[in-house]
Amino acid sequence: MASEQTGDFNTSRSSNVAKDIQDIYALVDHLESLFPGRHFTPDGHMVGSIGEVLAEEQYDLELYEASEPLHDAISKCGREVQIKATQSSRIALRGDRAPEHPIVLSLNADGRTAEVFNGPANLHGRMLELFNETDRNQLA
Repeated sequence: MASEQTGDFNTSRSSNVAKDIQDIYALVDHLESLFPGRHFTPDGHMVGSIGEVLAEEQYDLELYEASEPLHDAISKCGREVQIKATQSSRIALRGDRAPEHPIVLSLNADGRTAEVFNGPANLHGRMLELFNETDRNQLA
C-alpha cells in the first residue's frame, strides 16, 4: 500500500528537504517559462540522491557511499536496501541480481513522497518475472 510522506523530518539535516524540493520545482517552472519547449526536469543523480536522503530519514537507514553497485543503505536490522526514486511511472534497474530489499519512492513537486514499493527481494523478483526480456530493466 502506498503511503504519503511530507518529507518534513525531525532532524536538522533534513527538516527543510520538502521546502528545498519545492524550490527546485519552482526553478524548473521558471526556466521552462523563460525557454518554451525546453525541459529542465530534475533527473538522474539528483533525483536518486534526493530519494536516498529522504529514505534514510523515513526508514531509519544508514546510507552507504554514493554509487555502490547494488545497495544504497543498510537497515538497523542488517537488511541491505536499494533505494529508487522516480518522478514518473518507471524506474531503471541495473545488473542481473535483485537487491535484498528494494524501496521505490515517487517524488512530487510539493516535496511529498509516495511509497510505491517496499518489500523483500523475493517479491521484487516475482514482479520482474512479469516483464518480458526486453523490458526486464524497466519496472513500471
